[in-house]
Parts: sequence; structure tokens; C-alpha cells
Amino acid sequence: MANNYKLSGHGIELTYTIGGNPALPALTITDNGMTQSYRPEEITVDLTDLGTMVSVALTTSADGGVRFGFFLPTVKVQPGQRAAVTTSGIIQIYSEPNSAPHRPSSWSCVHLHGIASQLARPMITAVAA
Repeated sequence: MANNYKLSGHGIELTYTIGGNPALPALTITDNGMTQSYRPEEITVDLTDLGTMVSVALTTSADGGVRFGFFLPTVKVQPGQRAAVTTSGIIQIYSEPNSAPHRPSSWSCVHLHGIASQLARPMITAVAA
């Protein structure tokens, strides 16, 4: 199974690695030139009837924020092999219930395409004690 994804579309580029060192970033997102990295505990992974949804908070404030998620394609590849993938991402802009003025949430979809691969060994780096 693929454990490394490099996807892009609509000004977004992302790299997602499954099974690496939990102390290192597993997801890096560049959105129109601004790059953010997330360790595994900062990433929400939900199994849905539509597939696996991976999501993170891009920005948060007392008034609301922006979330980004994408459906993770299930791809069977051998170590060292790559496969082309296409999937969808979702951007949610929301406000908190007590924000003034309160705005309803809005969502937009993003077409993502790229490469899925299986790293021979996920990037596990020992942390010095």
C-alpha cells in the first residue's frame, strides 16, 4: 500500500507520509506560498463511507478559522513504485458560534492530482536521548 502522497491543485501542494516518526512532520501543505507542517497528532484521520478523510486546521482564531481536508486514495504499489492519483480536497471557512458578526460556514472543493508511492521504509529518524 502507498504510504507517501504528493498532491497538488488550485495553488495547494501537499506531501503526506503515513507511518513515519511521530516526532517529525507527516503532512506539509503549501497554500499559495505559505507552508505549514503537521505532526501526526495534529492531523485528524476519519474513516467515512466515502473513504479516508485527512484534515487539519490551517488557521484558527477566537472568531473562526480555516480547515483543509482531502480524501486519501487507497493505492496498491510495491516499494519503490509510484502511481498517479486523483482525489478531492475541501476547504472550510467557519466562524465560532459567539463571533460577531456570525457567518455561516462555507466550503469549496479542490481537485488534487499527483503521485502515490510506497517508501521502502517510512522516514523514521531516531531521536537522541
